[in-house]
Amino acid sequence: MKKHGTKSTAVEPQIVTSTPASTGQITLPRLALNTRQLLREFMLSAGMEAFVKEMEDDRTLLCGPKGEFQTDRRAYRHGHDVGTLVLGGRKVRMPKPRVRSVEGQELELPHWKLFRQEDPLDERVQEQMLVGISTRKYARSLEELPEGLPQSGTRRSSVSRRFVARTTRIAEEFLGRSLEEIDLPVILLDGVHLGDHVLVVALGIDATGKKQVLGVAEGTNESEEVGKSLLRGLIDRGLRVERARLFVIDGGKGLRKAIRTVFGAWALVQRCQVHKARNVLEHLPERQRVWVRASLRRAWSAPTVGRARDRLRTLGGRRTRSRTCRARSGV
Repeated sequence: MKKHGTKSTAVEPQIVTSTPASTGQITLPRLALNTRQLLREFMLSAGMEAFVKEMEDDRTLLCGPKGEFQTDRRAYRHGHDVGTLVLGGRKVRMPKPRVRSVEGQELELPHWKLFRQEDPLDERVQEQMLVGISTRKYARSLEELPEGLPQSGTRRSSVSRRFVARTTRIAEEFLGRSLEEIDLPVILLDGVHLGDHVLVVALGIDATGKKQVLGVAEGTNESEEVGKSLLRGLIDRGLRVERARLFVIDGGKGLRKAIRTVFGAWALVQRCQVHKARNVLEHLPERQRVWVRASLRRAWSAPTVGRARDRLRTLGGRRTRSRTCRARSGV
């Protein structure tokens, strides 16, 4: 004896494919375009059919063969509902098979649970943004779907929210990672100005010479308090204090005080040569910047401290003579 359960009415998934048109009056490029279109539609339709079959197999696994009487039945089919899945970088609405336990609880199909996850959609949004696709053009960059599948999640505001949420989560995980197992003999501190805000960035260099971003602190300037907040955050994440370490800064007094306060005698502070050269050259006429920059590089690349100082004194004397000559000539 077979048991026939009552099911709710629902629309079964419709797979719509295109019929090949006559090619009698179609040029070769047009024919190639139509062939690619038909191939894409065929692959999408085949994939949808396979997915529908997998969900029916899930229902058979939970409820047993359809229409057969079972003495140990644990669940039964309960028609269809409308659900949302992620497909091709957007959300699509399609009929969702339902299963209920004999106690009346809703059961989720394994394949539906797997495919309804939104992480692939977040990854697609992030990838599109990183390769230069704007939020306005996101929908146009996606592949076409079979007809009859309502879609969502492609509007500019939705794409923007997903991108901000995903990048925020990734940044928090990256900037909160442990530093206990990393040996960092050199740390660079520098401020990046964004409007009225300053982001003080800590960049570490390990024993192999590899650079990696360690942390970021936000403030209105490169003050001592901002620097101490950044450095103490690194220590809380496992950065060793009792280790001789070189700190390279841009010359700000606030960051220098913060380093001395937090790391004391373990820290050796060096003025960044790039920032120093930039500050020096800004005070010079354009015609003198090339040879002064070259002289600074030769001095800083000297094999000994004494020779480097001699080259800097020579540069200073040359600059003094140049100013004297200009004063005498009235330039």
